Amino acid sequence: MNQQIDKLKLIREEAVVNAQKTSEIMKERENKKTNPLKLNIGDFVYMLKEVVGPGKKLQPKYSGPYVVREILSPHLVKLREKKKRAFTNSEHTSNVVSDEPNSEPSVNNNLRTRPVRQVRKPMRYRSELGNISESTVADTSSSEQTDNTFYKVKRILAQRKRNECYEYLVQYKGEPAQNAIWTVQNQLNEAAKQSIIKRPPPVID
Repeated sequence: MNQQIDKLKLIREEAVVNAQKTSEIMKERENKKTNPLKLNIGDFVYMLKEVVGPGKKLQPKYSGPYVVREILSPHLVKLREKKKRAFTNSEHTSNVVSDEPNSEPSVNNNLRTRPVRQVRKPMRYRSELGNISESTVADTSSSEQTDNTFYKVKRILAQRKRNECYEYLVQYKGEPAQNAIWTVQNQLNEAAKQSIIKRPPPVID
């Protein structure tokens, strides 16, 4: 019986030691992910606090100022309120922001920047033939090509003759007919030219 009791005690002691080691390893891993503030004794800082109750967005997120009274490690400090002598418990530097201007909490140092959304302007706000920035697949066997870029052609509405050269009134995908633009024949690809031959658009002056 005594041997079993001693064995259980030994198992418990080993479990406690292993739990402490695991906790230290996890803390060390988390500390490596953060960029600790470079603080000195006597520096003024603000401490992140838990905001509860209604109107969370309107409540301040930080309390203080506090004075750094002791630096326990690169990631742990002891603070004291500026107007009081009471010390706080050890605080992780990820919960502390320096009182220096233009400083930010170290907890935010590793946040990823949000991607910038690219806004595509409607066709009517682009130039008629140049500056087409996106590639698209030709539609209904008819597409237009300029400077190695493509954009969709919905239909050819009309044709006219200007300076011994034919121009075609082209309506693009996603645009109303009133936003159609005139395009010269040599700027149409073979599929568009064949479409004109098979189904000639009406001639206008």
